[in-house]
Amino acid sequence: MDRRFTAPLGRGMFEELIVVVASVAGAVAAVLYADGLAAAFGGGPRNAIQGGEVLLVFIAPAPLGAIPWAIGELLAGESKRQRMALYASIAVAYVLSVAVFALVGPQAFWAPSPSAFLIQLGSVAIAGLGAAEAYLMIRGEALEPPPPEAVALVRMLDDCRAPSP
Repeated sequence: MDRRFTAPLGRGMFEELIVVVASVAGAVAAVLYADGLAAAFGGGPRNAIQGGEVLLVFIAPAPLGAIPWAIGELLAGESKRQRMALYASIAVAYVLSVAVFALVGPQAFWAPSPSAFLIQLGSVAIAGLGAAEAYLMIRGEALEPPPPEAVALVRMLDDCRAPSP
């Protein structure tokens, strides 16, 4: 109860827009990091696209699903169904990521090209947008912060229980 905080931004269109924009920005960053890591460890641009795609399909959906959840919970306060929204957001990101990869096929990433990079950007952006929408649909209402008196009472009781030095 005493850990809940007052949200800096109320729920509404502006907050939802921030969640969606943060998800897309996270998707773009994920592509850059995945290709950069694959290039650094795999050696060369060909391996960067192929290795980056493996990272984007199998590892990146988890953080992509967590981005809208973290932004939404921090900006608009704790949600009624926050865990379910997080799990759904991650699941949707995985499903969309694998579906787009299966639709495009691995042959799109055999050679380093601007089109392969753009396909990566598009597929991860779709996964990020889907994760954001899943979070926004499932999260429920914001929980009200406790009254200041309750927070003060809990803190006072914690101070009384703490051993004296």
